[in-house]
This record gives sequence, C-alpha cells and structure tokens, in this order.
Amino acid sequence: MAHIHPLDGDGIQTQLFHYLWKRGQGLEVEQKLHSMKIPDTIVFYNFPIMWYFWSEHNGEVRKKGGKALERTNILRTFCKRRNPEATDIVASFLSHRTDTEDTITFLNEQDLAKFLFDKPIHQGLLQRFMLPRGAHNEMIQAVWSPRLCLINKRVNRLLLNDRHCNRTDKCITFEGATHFTEEALTAKSVRAKIENVCRSFVDHFKTVEHHYSVSRMVLYFKEDAWDNSVVWLHFSSSFRITELKYKASGFQQRKPPMSLTPQFQGLHNAAAEEKLKAEKDGKARSGPKPYRGPRPKPGTMQDVTDLIKSGRLADADEGIALGLTPMTELPLPTTLRQAVADGDSSPKSRHPNDGIKYEMLVDRHVFNKKTQQARADVQKWDTENDRILADLKMFTEKRREVVSGLSICW
Repeated sequence: MAHIHPLDGDGIQTQLFHYLWKRGQGLEVEQKLHSMKIPDTIVFYNFPIMWYFWSEHNGEVRKKGGKALERTNILRTFCKRRNPEATDIVASFLSHRTDTEDTITFLNEQDLAKFLFDKPIHQGLLQRFMLPRGAHNEMIQAVWSPRLCLINKRVNRLLLNDRHCNRTDKCITFEGATHFTEEALTAKSVRAKIENVCRSFVDHFKTVEHHYSVSRMVLYFKEDAWDNSVVWLHFSSSFRITELKYKASGFQQRKPPMSLTPQFQGLHNAAAEEKLKAEKDGKARSGPKPYRGPRPKPGTMQDVTDLIKSGRLADADEGIALGLTPMTELPLPTTLRQAVADGDSSPKSRHPNDGIKYEMLVDRHVFNKKTQQARADVQKWDTENDRILADLKMFTEKRREVVSGLSICW
C-alpha cells in the first residue's frame, strides 16, 4: 500500500518551507537552491510556531523560533523595511484547511497589528509582502513536470499605490477573478531561471526525502524588484509526490488531477455580489421600463392649458417661421382635451401618453417664450444702438465746431 506524503495534495502547503529548509542527512555537499529566495514566512497554528527566512550570509533557507516569534518582534520586523510611497501593504496571510477553500488577506500595518494581538484562530502562512518590479502587482506561475514546465505571468490592472482601491482588488493575481488582472510576457532569462529553480527544488527534495520524488507541482514566484537574477518563491497550490519503489517498478499510482489554479474565497463582499445579482435578475424579469420623462413644472402646464382654452396657440407660436410643426397640429393630451371640453380648470394627467404630449407642448411653449424674450432683447439693443449713434453724431458735430473755432483764432 502506497503511503501519502505530507506534501501531496492541493492548496496552500505549510510543509513546503519545511522541505526547503530541510537538509540531506549524511551528505558531505548539501543540495542548495540556486537563484531563489523566500520572503519572511511564519507558520501559524492558532499561534506562530515557526519562522522561515532566507539567510543572505549562508545562502539558504533558515528557520527560527523562541523569542523571535514574539508578536511585537514580528510586527516590528515586517514593518521595518516597508516603502509607504509604493504601497501601504506589509504582509499577506494565506490559509488552507481540509474542509474549506483557501483564503488570502492582504494586511497593512494596522491590520497586521490587529491580526497579531487580537488572538483569533489562525492557521496558515503569514508572509512579508514583496514589492514588484513595476507599479502593478504581479506573479509568475510555474507548472512543472519531468518533461514540461509551463510558465505564465499575470499583472494586476490597478496601481499598487492607489489608496482609493480595495487592497485585495489591487493585489490579487492568480488568487482571484481574471478581470482584475491581465496576462503578460515573461522574459526568456526569467523563464530559464524559474525552470532551473524548479529542477533544483526537485533535486533537493529527492536528496532530503530518499523514498519519494516530485512528479508534478505548481509554484508561484515574484521577480525581485532590484535584482534581475533573483526570484522569490511565495507558495504552492498543488503537489503530486510519487514513491520511488512504485516509480521504479513501473506501477502507476492513481493520483487525482492536479489543480493549476488556487481557489481562494473571501476575496470580495459576498453579500454585495448577491445583491447585485438579484438586482440584475429583477431587471431582466421586469423588462424595459416605460418612458418617464421629466415632469413639466405646474406653472408651465397651466400656461399651456390657458393657451389651449383661449385658442391662442397659433398666435403664440414662434416655430412656424423656422419650419417647425405648428402648435395647433401637435397632439393634445387626452385628459386635457376632455377637461377643456368639460370645462375643468385644473386637469390632471392620467392617460399613459399624456406625459409625452405635455412634454412636447411645454417644450414648444418654453421655446416660444425664449424666442419672444430674445426678440425683445434685440429690439432693446437696437434702440440702445440708435441712441449711441445719435450721441456719436452729436459729439462729431460739436468737435467739428470746436475745430473750426480754433482755426479762426489762429
């Protein structure tokens, strides 16, 4: 009977960093990972139990515990080298349980303090947030098998330093909905580097686990913001581990299909999404809404009613000269027509089409009033212009008289 390796399965694996740290026993030369680092990663099981980090001095993954896992020390270390101008995010927490889907939360300094000191039940990985190379967050996915290595890169569409956007929306890449991100090209040198890292990890795992080998895995990397030769390994979403005795005998273990995409929940407000969906369904069932134009002002409606009662629609019509339809030919509201016939002085629009008809009459009435006002203004300007011309003529005559008097004196 085949034994299931602890690393075998889908979802966020906290054991990954244990095997990155683990060394081959009884070997003179340790198998080290090339051109790969890990961010500060703390394993939580209701409380911090282990801190994995990359040692620049030794060039390998190390771990620490004891007093280093004090919550004040974690908060101070994670917030020490942050860049406020680039982003306010300092950490991310990835959680995986066997009975639920994965969850991811991006934390700023205040949220991290609340996360550490409120002491809720947490199980997963707390990682330092690594800045991307550009202004948008990005991640590289590597799907490795012994014969093939597929590498994909996704870049978030939102700016990382945009404080008006939700932190999750501007940080997610492969963890969330695809409309927040877009595919991007990966440089040939970066692809070769990640393939080398994957092979190096497989060799390292085979060295430290003598009876097992990696047959499939999905890893997630981020390029270093300042050093082109370094990539950071963040987490994995799937592993398939094979026992060497079955592999040597040619017996194929039945393994479930490998998950290529991490399924994270809790990225968005579920209640808001359900409300939006219900609103869309309601609109689809109800069909298009009937036309409801702006309500005419009561005073303007009364003016139109008075014109209709007095029969002065043609006298007040200014649009005939411009070739518009005469007001007498415009359709009258049904309720108004009946009210005028019955002698009602205050008709009310109750017929379905009366609103549109009233709006047509009111628009023409407003146009007539504005045209009449414009004509009155033109007449006023003409009168003022004539007065100015008369004053100018009188000034010219007086000037001529003054000039003639001066010439006689000389």
